[in-house]
Amino acid sequence: MKSTLITAVALSGALALAGCGSSGSTTAPSSSGGSASSSTTSNAPAATAGATLPAGDLGTRISDAMIAAKSGKGRMSSEGGSAKQALMGTLEFVFVDKKTTEMHGTMSSGGQNIEIITKSSVFYLKGVPAQMSGGKPWVKIDPNGTDPLSKSISQLGANAGDPRAMVDAFKGGTAKVVDSSGGMTHYQIADAKVSGATTSLIDVTVDAKDLPSNFTVAVQGTTVKVDYTDWGSAVTITEPPADQVGSVSMPTG
Repeated sequence: MKSTLITAVALSGALALAGCGSSGSTTAPSSSGGSASSSTTSNAPAATAGATLPAGDLGTRISDAMIAAKSGKGRMSSEGGSAKQALMGTLEFVFVDKKTTEMHGTMSSGGQNIEIITKSSVFYLKGVPAQMSGGKPWVKIDPNGTDPLSKSISQLGANAGDPRAMVDAFKGGTAKVVDSSGGMTHYQIADAKVSGATTSLIDVTVDAKDLPSNFTVAVQGTTVKVDYTDWGSAVTITEPPADQVGSVSMPTG
């Protein structure tokens, strides 16, 4: 029981770091799924190793490119943090509007598997003990719930795992070109803030259209890396069947 709660809490933390907070400053995509526009190109000058620019400007370019792509997928790993467990998982997401992203994620840690869906600002979680879910495979997280699981997961908000949210962490920082080759540019962000804490490491590599291929953030003893793929691929997020969803019930005693 305790280890499952730790895994779920660690998952929520990893998702929060993968998104680096909430995102509400982006422009709404026209629809979900579909293909990235072939006309999406970067307005940035050719990258030169050692060159710097305001990280917020880089973030805006990346956000615009992701919005044009409308959807994507990723693989995530996380180490450290209060749970002291390594996490591995997958993400797929659709940008619904300027404030909302729908997401499906899976996580495994220490032989335990957790699955999470955000749909219409509601969280669904799979992998908790049957006595916590009324015997159902899934639980619906009550945003106003007082149990530890509900409080931990619901704190993420509607944009858990939203890759656009990394842009918020860039603001106020400086982006430096580490290297550039084969149409890919590797930047390192200094003086960025994640959840109010200054982090010494944010790395992001983008392609010629400013779409990220990987993103790494280290803050407060936790390192999260996401490798992004399949930008513009067809992604559909579906909530679990109603008859498979229970409410969180914390056993007593």
